[in-house]
Order: sequence, then structure tokens, then C-alpha cells
Amino acid sequence: MLSAALKKGQSWSSTHSLEISGTTFTGNSAASGGTIASLNSYLWLGGVVAIDSRATRAGGAFEIRSNYVLNVTNCTLLRNLCTGEGGAIFIESTPVRIQGLMAANNTGRHGGALAVVGASPVHMRAMLLRGNAAVERGGAMYLSSSRSIDAIRDSQMVGNLAMEGSGLYLVPADGLVHRLSNIQLSNNTAHSDGGGIEVLTPHTGGGVSTSHLQMSMMQMRGNLAETGGGGGIFSSSPIECADCILDGNNALYGGSQAGPVSTLMLSQW
Repeated sequence: MLSAALKKGQSWSSTHSLEISGTTFTGNSAASGGTIASLNSYLWLGGVVAIDSRATRAGGAFEIRSNYVLNVTNCTLLRNLCTGEGGAIFIESTPVRIQGLMAANNTGRHGGALAVVGASPVHMRAMLLRGNAAVERGGAMYLSSSRSIDAIRDSQMVGNLAMEGSGLYLVPADGLVHRLSNIQLSNNTAHSDGGGIEVLTPHTGGGVSTSHLQMSMMQMRGNLAETGGGGGIFSSSPIECADCILDGNNALYGGSQAGPVSTLMLSQW
């Protein structure tokens, strides 16, 4: 276990199990995983703070590949940057469980704060993703999972920016179900389609893109799709919505909803 305030510029590359708690990382840099790169191992992060880390590839602060599990509890990620995927965290082929995360002002190509690729299962809750930016897709988060069920709940995505998918960008996969519950998406801005949520293809998505989306108790307010459609939702895939609120969203066309939706089930809107 590591429990310390690390000196500026320190970083690790590890294939061993790590449990890190109460630790602050500042100003670290590497090609991938500016602070920690973890491969084929277990990684637990509790009460960890990562600030101003840099990576020239993926994972501004943390890069996790082919791990047995990643557990994140009550961590803070601020002003981290990479030129690839995952401005703060890049996760590939790893089961993910996040309980308590604040990520603000991080920047990446895909996934301003987080990029999750090929992970299964994915369970996230109690997140605040604010003011993050993606050069291309997923201002707050880019999520491309394998065939399973992803669940994100009790979280906020506020004031994030991207070309596509300013809040949440979910990539379709056969048989994959994304479940979103009690999430607030507000004041996110996509230059293209879907200011709040987009359900389309891997190459679009202002808010969310996926194969099947189930939403409940969602609030989408004040999101903007500057040059495209669906300030609130842009979709061509099946959506199930219950107890959702869309208010004050704007787009070039379809301020609240737009897109050739194949199946749309609404209740208690």
C-alpha cells in the first residue's frame, strides 16, 4: 500500500498489484499514464488526487490495460492532459467499479476525463465530471465496452465540451445495454450533434451513442448542439426513458429531440 504525498514528477509503471490511498500526485508525465501505468494486475485507488499530469499518448494521469479489476473510491482528478484517449484515465479490457469521483478540467482526444474501451462489466456511480474537454468525442466520458451491461448512476456531467458527445459518448456494440439512472447532464456543448444525449453510431454523438439505452430519472438541461441536431437527444437506436426531464436544450434542428429513432419508449416525461 502507498500512502504519501509524492514529489513532483514521480510516476510508476507496474505489473504488480497496487493499493494506493490518501496519495497526491502532481505534475507527473510519461508517454502513457502520466502518473501510473498498470498492466495485467489489480489496482485500487482510494482518496487519490492527481493534478497536472501529462501523457503524450493515452491516460493523462492513469493508464490501465488488461487488469483483473480497477476499483476507484473518492478520488479527484484535476487538469490532467493527454493527446490520445482519456484525459485523466484510460482503461482498456478491465472490469471497472467507480464509487465517488470528481474529475474537472481534464483534456483528451476521446474522453476528456475518462475513456473506457473493451471493459466488462462497468459500474460507476457518484461522479462529478465538470468542465472537461475532448478534441473529438466524449467531453466527459468515452465508453466503448464489450458485450455486457454498463451501469452509470447518481452522477453529474456539467459544462463539458467536445466535437461530438459533449456529455457522454457511448459506442455501440452488439448485445450491449447501457443503463443510465439519476444523471444530470447540463450545459454541455457539442459542436456537432447531440448536446445532451446521442444514440447513433461510433462516429457521432453529442451526448451518448450506443446500441440500446435504458434511462430513468434523467435530467438534461441547457445542453447545446451547435451545428447539428438533438440538443437534448439525437438517436437512431432503441431508447427506453422513464421519469426524464429535457429542458432548455438547443440545436440547429431538434432542440429537444432529433434523429431517425428506430424505437423510442417514453413514460412520465
